[in-house]
Amino acid sequence: SSAPAETPAETPAESTGSWAPDGPVTMIVSYKAGNGTDQTARILAQYAEKYVGQTIVIDNVDGGSGSIGWSKLADADADGMTIGFLNLPNFNSSIVNELGIYTVDDFKAICNHVTETSIVVVRADEDRFTTLGELGYYDQWLGSSRCIVAPAGTPENVIKFYEDAFQKLMEDADYLKAAEAAGMETDYKN
Repeated sequence: SSAPAETPAETPAESTGSWAPDGPVTMIVSYKAGNGTDQTARILAQYAEKYVGQTIVIDNVDGGSGSIGWSKLADADADGMTIGFLNLPNFNSSIVNELGIYTVDDFKAICNHVTETSIVVVRADEDRFTTLGELGYYDQWLGSSRCIVAPAGTPENVIKFYEDAFQKLMEDADYLKAAEAAGMETDYKN
C-alpha cells in the first residue's frame, strides 16, 4: 500500500518520563559481607523485587573505612542501575579525613533506610574521662543512618522511582516483620 505507515502511539512511560530498571540493580555496600550494613541491605534486597521489578544484587566493596566502596559508587554510571548505601556519620568522617576522592556532591540522595542509636561506654574505674552527661549530651541523640543514594547526575525520574519503590517496600508487612526479627529500625525518609 502506498498509504503512510501509522506512527505508533507513545507509551505512558515515554509520555510521563517514568523509568524502571531493565535488569538487575547493583547495590554497593561499602563494608564486608556480614557487617551490619550488609545485613540490612540483604533484608532490603530480599523484598525489593516486588517493588523495584528487578533483583537487587549486593556488591560488597570493603576497605578504607567505607571509602573504597563510596569511591566506586561515585564513579558508577548515573543510569539508575547502580545504587548504594552511605553510612552517616562515617561517610562525613571519610571526607574530613580525606580517605576518598569524592565529596557530598558526587551522590544523589534517594532515601534513608535504617537509623540506629549508639551509646558511649566508659569503664566505671576509668578516671581519664568525665562522663558526657556533665557536658549536657545525654539528652541528645547519638547514632547513625544508613541512606540509599545514587551517583550524582542520576535523573530525577530515576530517583523518584526508587523513592516510591523503597517507601512501599519499607511499609510492606512481610519486610517489616523480617526487619524487626533482625533488630533493624526501619526509618524511611525521602
